[in-house]
Amino acid sequence: MKVATITHHWKESDGGGIRTYAVNVVYALKSKGVDVRVLFRDGVDPQEYKARRGKVTFILDCCRQLKKIQPEVVHSHNTWHCLLPGFIYKKLNGAKLVHTLHTEPERKLSYPTRAFYQYLLNSCDWVVVSSKGLEEKIVEVHNISLPRSATIFGGASAGAVTPEEVRQFRQKFELDGAFPIILVQAFTEFGLKAQGLKMTIESLKLLLEKYPRAALLATRNGRYIEELKLYADREGIGDHVVFTGDVSNPFVPLSVCDVFVFPWLGKSGLGLALLEAMVYGKPVITTDVGYGSEVVRDWENGLLAPPDPMGLAEKIDLLVRDSELAQELGWNAKRTIEEGFTWERTAERYLRCFSCGAGK
Repeated sequence: MKVATITHHWKESDGGGIRTYAVNVVYALKSKGVDVRVLFRDGVDPQEYKARRGKVTFILDCCRQLKKIQPEVVHSHNTWHCLLPGFIYKKLNGAKLVHTLHTEPERKLSYPTRAFYQYLLNSCDWVVVSSKGLEEKIVEVHNISLPRSATIFGGASAGAVTPEEVRQFRQKFELDGAFPIILVQAFTEFGLKAQGLKMTIESLKLLLEKYPRAALLATRNGRYIEELKLYADREGIGDHVVFTGDVSNPFVPLSVCDVFVFPWLGKSGLGLALLEAMVYGKPVITTDVGYGSEVVRDWENGLLAPPDPMGLAEKIDLLVRDSELAQELGWNAKRTIEEGFTWERTAERYLRCFSCGAGK
């Protein structure tokens, strides 16, 4: 089977979870013997095709490449300008078309845009969403339907960490003596995530009354990082919130944290950071309102918290006080991911979509 993947974000781009999802799906498909060619807009990869950045030129470049590749399946990611070349190629050549949606919409579409987008989606053999809540949110905000939809979660596998990496990380961010260390990964880029991190900062303020050496780690150098730093300072706890910026190995901060928090306030979200924390065996807490609750089963493989600072602080305190519970939840979280949320499983579900079988 020959597949062409069209994505805005590819290797070494600032694509966050979308980049990670796209790259790992391609790797997993290739490991199963699928011939996958990648057409991308942002990133670096001399082995694949980088189209020009302008939307119109990107679409034209992708159309030309699809004509050369002649794939049986076109798999596009997230944006209409990634979907449109596949739509055109399908109309001309009869290939199957699968489009994956990743991000929660923040505003309604105008009527012409909505009609155009709906027409493109109606032409897909499958529209894949990366969480169940995402489909609900897209339908609600964009007022469109997703015909022939399938939910295909991302996967995770634990990465290697050396003692020297841990030592250097702890030294760089002056973490020796800090306890508990609370970690939030990659919540500095998008507005809704930034709100969740602010909620966690407020929770930390409450916890400092009991744990005066507590620290909150926040990774990724996103667009909201300066606003979040000011927020922590205004709350009077700036010295206890450590903004690490981008980290090359997300499992290094995971290895030093005591509790992982995924403070998502929306219905959906990729949540790959949550899956990585779980496969690493960390006790995790997420809110009971969105993506996290699709993966985390309360008191079984993690804890669900109400989306407010007090409720979150109480759950963190519980895990800090009860090390046996934290360890048990971490073990169960690791087992959950290893049994049901691997990239191999993700690829198998896509292959069923590519064959027009059931994608769920």
